[in-house]
Amino acid sequence: MNPIKTLDLKCEIVYMKSLEKNALALAGSDHGFRIINANSYENSFSIKLNGAKTDKSNHNIDFSLDGKYLAYTESQKPVIRLIDVQAKQVIHSFSKHKDDIESLQFSPDGNYLASGGIDGKVYLWSVKKGAFVSRFSSHPDYVAFLQFSPDSSYLLSCGYEGSMMCTNIHTKAKAKKYKQHKSRVTAMTFLSNFIVITGSREGEIVVLNYLSGEVIARFMSPHGEVKGLNCDEKAIYVSGSQKAIAIYDLKDFSPIETHYISAPGTPSYLDFNENKSHLIVSCLNGKLAFYNLENENELLQAIQEKEYKKAYEIIQENPLLASSKAKKLFDNTWDKTYNAAFAYLVKKEPKKAQALLSAFQGVPKITNKIQTLLRDFDAYERFSQLVSSKKLPAAYSLAEQFPSLKKTPLFVKLENIWHNTFEKAKKVMLDKNDAGTTKLILNDFNNVPPKMPLIQTLINDPDVFKNLLSGLKEKDFKKLLTIIAKHTYLKETHEYQQAMELADKIMDGAKTRLKEKDFKTVHTYAELVLHVPHLKEQAEVLNNYALAAQKFLKVYENQDFEKAYTLLDEYPFLIELDEAQVLEKKWKEMILSCEELAYKGNVQKIKETLGLFFVLKSRANRVGALLKTAYLVQIKRYASSAKLSNADIIKALNLYIVMLSYDPEIELIIQKLKKLRKIELELGDNEMEAKEDDVWLEYTNGNVPFLIFKSDSSA
Repeated sequence: MNPIKTLDLKCEIVYMKSLEKNALALAGSDHGFRIINANSYENSFSIKLNGAKTDKSNHNIDFSLDGKYLAYTESQKPVIRLIDVQAKQVIHSFSKHKDDIESLQFSPDGNYLASGGIDGKVYLWSVKKGAFVSRFSSHPDYVAFLQFSPDSSYLLSCGYEGSMMCTNIHTKAKAKKYKQHKSRVTAMTFLSNFIVITGSREGEIVVLNYLSGEVIARFMSPHGEVKGLNCDEKAIYVSGSQKAIAIYDLKDFSPIETHYISAPGTPSYLDFNENKSHLIVSCLNGKLAFYNLENENELLQAIQEKEYKKAYEIIQENPLLASSKAKKLFDNTWDKTYNAAFAYLVKKEPKKAQALLSAFQGVPKITNKIQTLLRDFDAYERFSQLVSSKKLPAAYSLAEQFPSLKKTPLFVKLENIWHNTFEKAKKVMLDKNDAGTTKLILNDFNNVPPKMPLIQTLINDPDVFKNLLSGLKEKDFKKLLTIIAKHTYLKETHEYQQAMELADKIMDGAKTRLKEKDFKTVHTYAELVLHVPHLKEQAEVLNNYALAAQKFLKVYENQDFEKAYTLLDEYPFLIELDEAQVLEKKWKEMILSCEELAYKGNVQKIKETLGLFFVLKSRANRVGALLKTAYLVQIKRYASSAKLSNADIIKALNLYIVMLSYDPEIELIIQKLKKLRKIELELGDNEMEAKEDDVWLEYTNGNVPFLIFKSDSSA
């Protein structure tokens, strides 16, 4: 596929991201940053920042999705600059990291900026306030990648060693940790809000539901280290160290084409325009290529003109047409032609069949099917004679040799006779234990190889069928499948077919009841089919979901919202429930309100706003982060006051450290106060250790001081 447009930026493209309003943000190794229109290809913003770190090996540049802000890191020191794009001015600087900053990422809603450093620390910043919000779980080594979920609720952080942590930024409930890769994550994109696709340095791609922990798919890229990764509603697009892009089917994650596009350089990023009709590929050599993914007209025209060989070639050139309406039309046309030709062959009119099929001659895969069909039907006359003369062993042997014969009405009729005969014989054997009569009934099929194991088992060990029938009646799939595992030929029986149809029907019923929120029945149905191999995984997921949902809805109905929030933190996948979304929306509103209060140092109002949930254990980390911000504001505001003695300040600092932690924020303040007021603070090794943000709850049991300098004023 050739690009419809190629631009040359004359330098290595180290960053690319599609923004709202069909805009495309870019950064180059020449320290140039720009936003262009993805249709007109013209610049709407351009700036050169010589102090910026522009290195493709890091992910330390990001534009907000609305295009209002640009975040980058300095090359000489660990500081983050936040630029107002319209004004082209730095509006905020963040300097909490002590070492190099490896990763930056804006939340899609534009409220937050996340940063990750070489020291493994992950910080969250308020874009609006230009202030620190919270620290998240650290990685044992440097932070290789950061990404927010599409709804801005979760931050996914990846370490160099291949681990990934998923943290709800509004709750800071215990982070989910996964080790889906053996090496560091180098690219990431979202299939949906809770399903993420990650690519690694070793070329592995994993599709993961990060709420449930279910690995949906795992496969290797043909191009080594994953550098570009994205998806639309049809396929996953992957690039690596070669000048090629591979695509994978979203239905079963199978490869559609390993060299779908030959890029004008080694791709660095893959993205789409706003309506996802164009794939945009940025390259390390400075080339920026645009590819049109919508091209059905040529295929439709070839089908209408009955140029099926040409239609096939068009599909081969653009594998994404495999899921298009035009491709379905092509397949339907072939199926109708095949069925009509088949009918003519059954009627012994081969010339008419060949005339119909001739339009598809030359289409590689279809030509093989045509040849097989015509070859098999050369034996049809012989097959008919064998059936009519009741030489059934020979007839079945011929059908095995020429598989197309199995689709003929004659073979279907023969199979129906077999099933009816076997059912009649089974009734006699199971009801009367009359082996002689059973043998007579089955006489025509006695020497048919595929039928012999069933016949012998029925006559010699009828209890096998009795157990099979009782298992079916009791819907005991474990019992059924244990019997069938021992006698695999029983898969040909009517009972097995009934069992599998019943299992599928039960699973469909479970899914229907899930939509109706009848979780008790979902649990019952899922338990029934847990032992059916092709349904086991689905059944386990549904069962876990149903049990958790029942617990949640019960406490929600009882208005025990503290337990409801706790269950949400234990089972994050429950967020799909309407009731859960109501609770989380309320929590998010409270947290956003409390962030404003924290920046004012108003602890009392924070406690009042959160009400009963102020001491919610599963979310104590998030509340602790708010308290830290509020107390730090108080300390900064009053520490220089002449009304406070050094003893008062030391008392407040000690209280902060015991209640919250000895963290980098308080350490910086202590260093400044040592110079400003000659304060000496004696701390033991245990006191100087960093602690989790929820330590305040254990220390105070919720009775926190509203003012850090008045520790005797408790709530």
